[in-house]
Amino acid sequence: MSEKDNLKQVWILFSGNVQGVCFRDGIEGKADEESIYGGVQNLKKRNKRVWAIFEKSQESQGDLESILRWCEEGKVSNWSSGHTMEVIHETPPRGNFKSFKRWHGKPNPEGHIRLRAILLPKNQDTDFSADIQAEADNQSIISKSEKLNGKRRWIAVVFEGPSEKVNEMRSWCLTNAKEFEEIEYDTFSNDNNFGLVD
Repeated sequence: MSEKDNLKQVWILFSGNVQGVCFRDGIEGKADEESIYGGVQNLKKRNKRVWAIFEKSQESQGDLESILRWCEEGKVSNWSSGHTMEVIHETPPRGNFKSFKRWHGKPNPEGHIRLRAILLPKNQDTDFSADIQAEADNQSIISKSEKLNGKRRWIAVVFEGPSEKVNEMRSWCLTNAKEFEEIEYDTFSNDNNFGLVD
């Protein structure tokens, strides 16, 4: 296997005792130590999860497998009483990260907005992406989705439009998805941590 075959971006979802226990500090420190690019973010308080992207690219020549093993072994924070780690997506590196950052979710703004999220269908046997698109069309908002390649088959989504309509779409997702995690709201900033929209 060539070095180029090891270049990839990995999306991780951490659950358990991971907020308020210096969990992001641990990840950020290890990523810097391993020369891995990407970022880490606390998600909304509902499930108290942490989201991270690790990337090994031509620019970041760190040991990606080492940081993934370290996270899985539970060494992230001395104050955390335990966590689970789920790889929800792997993709070739995009090369848009130049360091490892701590991201902060943005507040829900007014006006025309974009919402990035990941969701897990209640029924894996149906085409939930088609249902999402049909509801987005019903709300007259722009929608983009991508089926992720992790074990539980999460779907990444981006909704764009008037804040009232995007929030109605968010409510629909909360009702119709098994799990729903907001990554961020923004007002069309290009500095984002989500791969569907450049």
